[in-house]
Amino acid sequence: MPLPEKIDLEIVTPEGLLLHDDVDELIAPGKEGYFGVRPGHTPLMASLGVGALSYRQGERWHDLTCFWGWCEVLPDKVSVLAALGERAEDIDVGRAETALKAAEERMKQIKGEEDYEAGHGPGPGLADLLVVRLALDLLHALLGGPEGRLRPRHVDVLGPLAQGGENAHPVG
Repeated sequence: MPLPEKIDLEIVTPEGLLLHDDVDELIAPGKEGYFGVRPGHTPLMASLGVGALSYRQGERWHDLTCFWGWCEVLPDKVSVLAALGERAEDIDVGRAETALKAAEERMKQIKGEEDYEAGHGPGPGLADLLVVRLALDLLHALLGGPEGRLRPRHVDVLGPLAQGGENAHPVG
């Protein structure tokens, strides 16, 4: 049987269908790091982490945010079930910057375990901080990056929290 020439890519979030299109290849943010898929790939299931999912159609690359979930890879189809996702062109910069500032202010107020638990209540929390930081990073990379294309890489979404210190808390 000949190898397929395209991949049927379908990305679904709780809000509904985010994307369903034929693509030439994709790069997804796996929980253990980014992985690439081309037509004819060996079947696999992967858990997704936080990052940018990039896919190519012809010579043009497209990017979207992808947060947690699962990815099923078949030789001619990739199905992504993501907890959150947004196309780069749909990101509202003003909304994202406002949400980032609110989440950062809330994170600055965390002094101990009780405050950390309270930080998961209504309003921006750690997950929101992760989402808006990556969304802004993706948007700025698309607008100002080389050739307007985000290169998959590690994004330090936790900033100072990842370095330890009095405000560092375990995630996961």
